[in-house]
Amino acid sequence: MVSYARAMTISFLLLILIVKVGFLNTPATSAMLPFENGRIKVDVYVVALDGVETMEVTNLTRVIEGAQKAVESLNMNNLDIALPFGRKWENVSSHFYQRGEHFISGFWYVHTRFPANASLSVITQWNEYKNIVESSVESVVVNAHGAVIPIPDGYTKEGWIDKIAEAMLYRNLTWVHLGGYPFYYYQMQDSNMETWGENGLQQLMTHIGKPNTKCYFPKTFEHDGMPPDCDIMSRTWWMTQAYIVRRLWPLNYTEFKDLVAMPLWPSTDSAPYLVGGAIAFKEDNNQTSFGFYIHIGTNKTYSGSMENTDSDHSRSYVSVATGLYCLVSRTARETILSEAENLINKAQAEDRTKGLDKARSLLAEAEFFDTQYGPMEFWDRIYESMIATVNAEKPPPPSTDQNIAIMALIVASVTLTGIFWRRRNNKKEERET
Repeated sequence: MVSYARAMTISFLLLILIVKVGFLNTPATSAMLPFENGRIKVDVYVVALDGVETMEVTNLTRVIEGAQKAVESLNMNNLDIALPFGRKWENVSSHFYQRGEHFISGFWYVHTRFPANASLSVITQWNEYKNIVESSVESVVVNAHGAVIPIPDGYTKEGWIDKIAEAMLYRNLTWVHLGGYPFYYYQMQDSNMETWGENGLQQLMTHIGKPNTKCYFPKTFEHDGMPPDCDIMSRTWWMTQAYIVRRLWPLNYTEFKDLVAMPLWPSTDSAPYLVGGAIAFKEDNNQTSFGFYIHIGTNKTYSGSMENTDSDHSRSYVSVATGLYCLVSRTARETILSEAENLINKAQAEDRTKGLDKARSLLAEAEFFDTQYGPMEFWDRIYESMIATVNAEKPPPPSTDQNIAIMALIVASVTLTGIFWRRRNNKKEERET
């Protein structure tokens, strides 16, 4: 008995050790940002270290100002998404509101809105930079040095890239690359800039099964514009200063197709280029908690009329806005999915089951679109699911004819059961005699 208890104790301690060790290399089970005073809270860090070179970035002050503008836009406008088309209005959640009457009476433009509180910190010291990558959770980190990756003391260049990948995989960190070929150059702390080449990006992408990733240098400078997908961000951020960009150092769109959470400037011709966009940084498609890699390869930005704009400011604004959207919208989707599920459970408890099949079907569609990084279809389905739920009714009581039929069925069942047992007992008595 003593040996059994001792064995159980040892097994329990081993289990705790396994869980703790496994936790360090296991993605978080939830990707929810915290709420603070009813607002979704998220931190943004701009890494602009003293004494570190920059490539494809010329003005660090304008980079910081662009990031600050993106943060202020979110705090002022909230995460605000306009659902497509006019629709009937139902007050199903505090996160939905109506905005102006549609051209057909009784139909409204419906929006979803989530208040947010983003903060911005400029990181100029090596120890702060090291600590953020090693320990921050659900944050946006902007490398203002462009194609140069700073490497702090205690790390090799490969080890530091591995640490960044770990932060994205397991602590939902979002890394923003502002321009040029990612990680093409590196600078060790208290040293000079050196060339790494294509291996830097490949070191990062090895962690998501893409060890041969390369950016392309087009033979001629083409230009790419923002697709309709970006309209989902337009109520919170305006992208007019970088509506068109020069095609430079794009990713292969086909290679990352299943991981593209937000395409910023995909190619408009047959070439599968992605000059900028948000990539879900995850090891497999079933991983539900992960960070994002924001890629911007270009060094030139233009307005919609092809006028030159301040590329340092514009790229910073767009990339930070994209990172904020990816993190905040994911928390918004998880929040509203939970509300929708609670509504259905409440209706079920109240026996309001007529119409719930439709609600559940729409909810299942919303859950699918959630795995596709929350396109407009998600918000359409979740809103319609919640409407179907609040309008669900109790099924009508059976009619008199139905009651008579049910009673007749019960009587017949009881009679047949009685006959069966009586015949069985008679046969038993005959065998005994």
